[in-house]
Amino acid sequence: MIFYKGKFICFGLLISLCIALVLTGFSTMKSFQKQAAAPLLSTNINQLYLNFHTSAYETTPNLDTLKQFAASNSDVIKGILPYLTTNTDLRQNKTRVSANAVGTNDEFINYENLSLKEGRFFRHFDIEDGKKVIVLGSQIAEKLFPHDTALGQLISCGTENYKVIGTLSEEEIGYQNAVFFPHTTHRQIFQTPVLNQFLVIPESGKEAQTKSILQSYLTDELKDVTRFSLYTQSNLISKTNPITASCLWIIWLGTILSLFLLGLLLFWHLWIYFKRMNKEWALRFNAGAHPLQIFWQIVIESKYHGVFFMLTGIILGTVMTILTVFFLNLPFTLSFLALLCLFLGIPTLSVIYGFYFAIKAIKKEMQGGINKY
Repeated sequence: MIFYKGKFICFGLLISLCIALVLTGFSTMKSFQKQAAAPLLSTNINQLYLNFHTSAYETTPNLDTLKQFAASNSDVIKGILPYLTTNTDLRQNKTRVSANAVGTNDEFINYENLSLKEGRFFRHFDIEDGKKVIVLGSQIAEKLFPHDTALGQLISCGTENYKVIGTLSEEEIGYQNAVFFPHTTHRQIFQTPVLNQFLVIPESGKEAQTKSILQSYLTDELKDVTRFSLYTQSNLISKTNPITASCLWIIWLGTILSLFLLGLLLFWHLWIYFKRMNKEWALRFNAGAHPLQIFWQIVIESKYHGVFFMLTGIILGTVMTILTVFFLNLPFTLSFLALLCLFLGIPTLSVIYGFYFAIKAIKKEMQGGINKY
């Protein structure tokens, strides 16, 4: 009896876990795709992205050094700006949205030629003092404040509140899902030890020359070309896409395996349960119960098992999805297609299995051997 109950509970837990893994897998894939599609890059495709690797932190040139280099090559380079990017969640009362967090300085708006709908962009003292101020993209502002102005409002990010000092115009499509922080504030929030990501703005038509002289300068400074990366926007996309694709393939394979195990475990679980019910069926048959009564009892009980596992699996999967996207720093998204398929599919599969076991039981009864089921 104890052994039977142990197997029964074990299979039940494994079924709920498989359902949870399926929901988590599809939802995480959707979160990956959502982040990959987000406009994290500059709207100017001619600009360069400079990233110093962790191993170069001790010898990374600071912002002032890079600005001096840009000034000494002003015929080729317009400027070099901080450009820290990551994904984060913003909260305002009960509303929560995912946004692309950009850490930059007061020069960014001029170099990118951005227009504001209201308020202002950062000033020098916002950067120096690490002020808790932000500028919102138009889409983020609309989501958080659909019926009110965002200007002057407080928004939560992590454990702190930040004041909205400006919002971008709806015309700035490339940054509509962005939230801008002073780069000093951005580093505090996301615990970046040094300023290690920059946006390099070449003079028109001198992108290749800018990349060449900057690469030579940094190689001489760091004595090792592997300590930094210098990408064009197309280079960055081509490198990011294979990484995202690899992650998606791993999650996809795990989800398919979970689906296969789910079907197998559900069948075994019902087989163990109905095998235990043999004696009850035999007694009911001997008492004159009609075979169809037993048939529909088996089918209905199968459906109830499926509904129970579906509900517990979806609840567990939602919790696992929240934890997964939190640790991977992805936007929270539940796959409603996966929810719908699980909501309809698990009870349906249980009913199909129920029909199989019901037909088998009726055949055994007709052969006079249900106790041998």
